[in-house]
Amino acid sequence: MLAGKTVALVLILVRGRPWEFQYDTGRCIYDEVRHCLMGYEWMRAHGMDPFQSPQYLHVFKWRSQFPPPVMQYCLLTMGNEVHAFPYRHRRVEAHQKFGGQLSEQFVRYDIADETQHVRFNNRWLPELLKLVGEKRPLKQYTADVIKVWKEEYRTGKLPINVE
Repeated sequence: MLAGKTVALVLILVRGRPWEFQYDTGRCIYDEVRHCLMGYEWMRAHGMDPFQSPQYLHVFKWRSQFPPPVMQYCLLTMGNEVHAFPYRHRRVEAHQKFGGQLSEQFVRYDIADETQHVRFNNRWLPELLKLVGEKRPLKQYTADVIKVWKEEYRTGKLPINVE
């Protein structure tokens, strides 16, 4: 649910965007909730109770501290989603090898959805940067955000800066 919460936060905080932006971010939220539900079903199919598994909210707290919401959106789509594709493709191969059809199907849905989310980012990030008055070019902004993602998210340090 962490990704869905991030997209919901972006949708709430970014005012005055056209209907298409609301529609696309709404689609992302729906997809992320569906991914969570697929995880619940997988856990149930393997004898686990998903409600006994704690949510790790630190990632959401870390990501949501960055102003403006455009950075949160970029961290999610260009950080988490883009960089997860190689791992997800390896998971598909592993599930095929060991006969995990349901798991393979869930990962394939995830790949398809995340591909669309990255497309949404490519459509909306330039417009969001203009909205917040960002002066850096798109490629530089994205590179700077990915640097933060690599230094903090990938290392697991995830500092929460509270004033």
